[in-house]
Amino acid sequence: MPKILRPASIGMALILATGQLATAGQTHFAFKQISVNGSTNVYATAINNKGTIAGAYISGLNAYGFILHGGMATVLPAPCTQNLEQCVPIPTAINGTGTVAGYWITFGATATYGFTWQPGSAILANSFLMQSSECFPCQKPWLSERGIVAFSALGGGPPAPGTYVGPPSSLQSVPGLESATVQAVNRFSALSGIDTATIRGKTLAAVFTAHGSTIRRLVPPYAASVGSALINDADEVVGAYQDTAGLLHGFTHQSGKFTTFDMPLAAISITLNALNEKGRAVGWFIDSTGVKRPFLYNGTKAIEIGHNTYDVGDTLNLAIDDEGVMILGDMRNLGSSVSYHIRCAGPGC
Repeated sequence: MPKILRPASIGMALILATGQLATAGQTHFAFKQISVNGSTNVYATAINNKGTIAGAYISGLNAYGFILHGGMATVLPAPCTQNLEQCVPIPTAINGTGTVAGYWITFGATATYGFTWQPGSAILANSFLMQSSECFPCQKPWLSERGIVAFSALGGGPPAPGTYVGPPSSLQSVPGLESATVQAVNRFSALSGIDTATIRGKTLAAVFTAHGSTIRRLVPPYAASVGSALINDADEVVGAYQDTAGLLHGFTHQSGKFTTFDMPLAAISITLNALNEKGRAVGWFIDSTGVKRPFLYNGTKAIEIGHNTYDVGDTLNLAIDDEGVMILGDMRNLGSSVSYHIRCAGPGC
């Protein structure tokens, strides 16, 4: 259970969704634990601008993929026998139409498949092989507002190593991105992620953006490597990099200009999970003591989300909609998760 910072004084206050009070002039986060069909063993992964949440939950010995809207849950159809030892559809993205993309694993059958699903459908549509081995968590399929899917295949194949994009029924590989890892796709089918590039005679991990056959590779000034790169519809890229002195920073790139920002504490690892259309991003960093800390980049600086801390072994996932409403999923192990719906109030949002 995360440690939730509560205000010491009330003063002039704003009432948040959970009844928590936020003193005027300060930034506060209100957490509400997510429950699905009576279960709080929930791993939330995505949220859209209509407030619909996607993820997976466990009830008894069974696991299920779900979407949750207005307190009402819809369980995704299972691709095969639905329990922890077989296969569970795990949503990783949801767009404004409620269409979901995700992956499922056949334990023991050494294969990982992606899928899409539309509300009301009795089956998972457009299953596609992502890699011919088990993985968890996997390189997730990304989904645009127009229903375009993107993912990277990193194994020995099939499919062949590379980045694939397109309608889920007719995915095509992107020439020139055979060793890349895609991390986002925007409304206009532009991709971003991490690839290798040779800069000033040195080969290093760099940002890539790709739109059609046009591929750009970018490196922040004084960077030794790049670890995250997310793109939104305004072609703003937000990510993280390590400089030549070994220090880690966040960055934004737009209109040819890099801007750097730092974590609230010195970080030994930074991961960006999601970026909205207002330039707000969420993710987590690991501090010098080995503790994971979720953060919000508010367009100017990064701030901790409620001063919560998590074990380094926890699998964290954060998402944010265009109004700044966030979710956080914490998977402690394959059978134990907890998730929160988070609202931010105050000038730091």
